[in-house]
Amino acid sequence: MLTDAAIRSAVPSDKTVKLSDGGGLYLELAPSGGKWWRLKYRYGGVEKRISLGTYPLTSLKAARQARDQAKKQLQDGSDPSALRKSAKATPTLPGPDAHDQIRVLGYFGRVLPPEEEHEELALDGDFGRSRIAFHADLMSTPEPYKMLSLYAIDVDDDGTSTRFVDGGHAVRLLPPVLRARVEPLRAYSIMPQVQSHRDVDYDPPAFMPGSSKPVIIDHPVTGESILYVTELQTARIEGLPQAESDALLAELFSYLYAEDEIAEHHWRTGDLVVWDNISLQHSRADQSETGARRLRRVIVADKGFYEVCPEFTQGDPKIVAWGHGEKYTAEEKTSLSINRYTRPV
Repeated sequence: MLTDAAIRSAVPSDKTVKLSDGGGLYLELAPSGGKWWRLKYRYGGVEKRISLGTYPLTSLKAARQARDQAKKQLQDGSDPSALRKSAKATPTLPGPDAHDQIRVLGYFGRVLPPEEEHEELALDGDFGRSRIAFHADLMSTPEPYKMLSLYAIDVDDDGTSTRFVDGGHAVRLLPPVLRARVEPLRAYSIMPQVQSHRDVDYDPPAFMPGSSKPVIIDHPVTGESILYVTELQTARIEGLPQAESDALLAELFSYLYAEDEIAEHHWRTGDLVVWDNISLQHSRADQSETGARRLRRVIVADKGFYEVCPEFTQGDPKIVAWGHGEKYTAEEKTSLSINRYTRPV
C-alpha cells in the first residue's frame, strides 16, 4: 500500500510509472511529474479504467474513498464509468455553447469560423492520444495564431491537463550575458513531423513549412520581450554550426521548461481557458490512460491553418501521423521519450 511519504518522494522517469495501492487503485506518475489517480476494474467481463483526480489535489485518503465507492457501485451491478457519464449528461449548471465561447474570444480580435479550423479536439481525432511537446500554434509560419481557447465539453475531471510556460517570463530569467548573446540571433522553426517530443533536424525537410524569426521577439501588442523558441518546432539557431546551435537551444530550454516555471491546468468539465499564443507555449502529457478528453477550441487569428499552410488539406496523412506520434516518412514509430533540459550551474 502507498503512503504520502512514498508518493511525495517518487521520482519521474522517461516512462509512465504505475504505483499500486491495491484493489485496482494506482497512482500514475508521468514523465512530466504529474500524478494521476486511476482505478482499474472489470465490468461485464471487460477491463475498464476511470480517473479519480490528481495528487495532491485528491489526497491518498480521498482516492481510497473513491475506490471504495466505485467498488460498492460494482457490487450493486452498476458500471462506475457509466454512472459518471450519466451524471455529466444532466449537469446542474449549463456550460457555455460555441456561440458564447466565440463571443468571449471576439473581444480579442477576429475569431476563426468553424469551417476554417477544428472546432472540437477529442482523443479519437487527428491528434490522437500521444504526448504533445511544448509549442505555440503556427509559430513556425509567418502568421501564428494570436489567442487560443479550450472549453472542456467532456473530460475525466482532474484526470487530464494542459501545461503552460511563459516566454516573456523566461526572458527575464536569462543571465545578462546569455541574453546579450542571443538578442541579435535568429532561429529557424518548422512545422515538425513528430508532435510527441523534440525530433527536428538541424536541416529539416524542405516540404515542411518553416520560417525565421528573432530568438527574442517583441510582442506585437504589448511590446514585451518574448523568448521565441520551442522544443517542438525550433530546428536551429541560424548562423551557428549544429553542435553550437544545439547546445545554445538546450541552455535556453533549461530556463523555459524548468519544472518550477511550468503552470499546469487540470481539466474539469465546464472549464474555459483562454491564453495568448504569442507569449505562452502549451503541451499535454500522454493520454493513453485517459478515458474522456473532448475540448472545444476557438481561435483568434487573421488567417486559418489551411490559408496559412495551403500545402495541407483536411485529412492530410502528415497531420494524422503527427497526432499519433509518428514520423510521416518513417517506417517505424519513433520513441516517445522526453528530452529533459538542465540549467547550467
